[in-house]
Amino acid sequence: MFPLVELPRIVEHYAPYFEQVFSAEAFIQFQRYLSGLLVSENKSVEGINRLCVYESRNQSSLNRLLTASPFELAAVDQARFAMMNSIEAMRFKPKGVLSIDDTLLSHEGKHFDEIAYLYDHSQDCYTWAHNLVTLHYSDDLTDYPIEFELWRPAQLDKIEAGLGAAGVQLNASKQALKQSAPAKWRQYLLGVWRRHQKKPEVAMLYDSKLRMAERLLTHLYERWCTLSVAQGAPATDQKVAVCGGGLYAVYFRLAGRTFSGDRDPRIRVAISIVVKCPPTMIAPRPLASAASICSRPTTSVTEAM
Repeated sequence: MFPLVELPRIVEHYAPYFEQVFSAEAFIQFQRYLSGLLVSENKSVEGINRLCVYESRNQSSLNRLLTASPFELAAVDQARFAMMNSIEAMRFKPKGVLSIDDTLLSHEGKHFDEIAYLYDHSQDCYTWAHNLVTLHYSDDLTDYPIEFELWRPAQLDKIEAGLGAAGVQLNASKQALKQSAPAKWRQYLLGVWRRHQKKPEVAMLYDSKLRMAERLLTHLYERWCTLSVAQGAPATDQKVAVCGGGLYAVYFRLAGRTFSGDRDPRIRVAISIVVKCPPTMIAPRPLASAASICSRPTTSVTEAM
């Protein structure tokens, strides 16, 4: 691949929004890293550093940006949302849709932190992969990812001990499944956890993807969304409704329906959550008392399982 002798135009245009987040040297590395992610086939630190002859540095300089630079991720987020809010096409719109879905990041080996043996519906097989849960925004003019979290496999020993400490009785006859049928034991234990997750001490034992979705949405509304209201109108709470079920969720949410009481087995296939956006725009929220800011939403989760 040809070496990169100058910044790509897209990096040159948008990088200045982030300049105040970094020191002068770190900002150079930040631009080089973004450029490498966009154009390099080898997206490792070594591969990107080798490709970028523009502002050439030792590989350790780029590595320090990612491991030792004192910048704050929250500051990067604030700069990113400020950038998006400055572009008319990228602002949240009343007819926009927030979707949350998980994506498998497959690996050849299995010696990675937080990796799991998961079913890949697109390939119809199991694979060793990380599972990334992403909050995505889409409307008629644009679409882009907003935030993400890495799903972590359930720690069954932790859940079993935690359920006992919370006073939740486990069926003694199911204990044999630990050795004879580990998959059935996992299914049983997570079923017990799900039925008792309203208890705070039980809920904290495991982060399901729906709990992650709730957290991503709550974080978005608490930190970055302001309510577009007429001048002088009072601020009102916005209820965030979440419902699972892939393409079926899209239909039900856009049609104003819910999955409550629906036991259609098809909607068990995917953990995909779609939320119809209220009339909001993305913006940093330095003044929590401003009349136009939406107060913390009540997040309702309807789990189609």
